[in-house]
Amino acid sequence: MLDIPTLWMVFVANYLALSLIWAYVARCYPKFEAARFWAGAAFFGAAGAGLATTHVFFPEQTLIPLMAGGAVMVFAGYLAKLGIDRFYDQPTSWHGCVLTTVGTTLVLAFFVFVNPNTGMRILFYSVAQMLPFAMSLKLLFSSEEGRKSPGAKLAGIVTVAIIALYALRVIGYFVHMGGEFSTIRSTPQQSVLMLALMFLSLAWNFGF
Repeated sequence: MLDIPTLWMVFVANYLALSLIWAYVARCYPKFEAARFWAGAAFFGAAGAGLATTHVFFPEQTLIPLMAGGAVMVFAGYLAKLGIDRFYDQPTSWHGCVLTTVGTTLVLAFFVFVNPNTGMRILFYSVAQMLPFAMSLKLLFSSEEGRKSPGAKLAGIVTVAIIALYALRVIGYFVHMGGEFSTIRSTPQQSVLMLALMFLSLAWNFGF
C-alpha cells in the first residue's frame, strides 16, 4: 500500500499538470473566463498538497503543514466553484471564498493549538471541502435551453461521489469503520480514500 507522503506527491504532480493544461486553454481562449479559475484551482490544489507533504520534514510540528495545506485546498475548491459560476454566466463573489478559507484556518488552528481534537479537525475540514462542491450541484445538473451538457452531468455525478467520500471519511473516523482514518499515518483506509479522490478530481476536470 502506498504511504501518505507518496500519495500527496502524486496529488502535486496531477494538479500541476492540470494547472498547466487549464492555463494553456485560458491563453488560447481569452474569453473563456472559467478556465482561469480552474487553472488557479488546480495550481492552489498542487500548492496545498505540497504544503501537506512537508509535514514529513517537521516530525514535531506535523499538524501545522497539514493545517496550512488543508486551508489552501479549501481555497482551491472555491476557485473551482467560481469557475463553474463564470461558465454559467453567474455572478462571482469572493466573499464566501475568503470567509470560508479564513474560517477553516481559524477552526483548524483552534483544534490544533487550543483544544487538540482530531475528530473535530476532520469534521470541520471535510465540511469546508464539501461546501463548494455542494453549492455547484444546482448549476451542474441544470439544463440550458432544454439541453443537458454531458460534461456538466459527468462533473455533477463526480461531485456527488466526492461529497460522499468526504462524508464517509468523517463517519469512518467516528465509528471506527474498517479501522483508523489518519492523515498522518499510512493506513489502508486513508490510502484508498486518497486514491479515490485523486481519480475523481481528474474525472471532475474531464467533465469541465
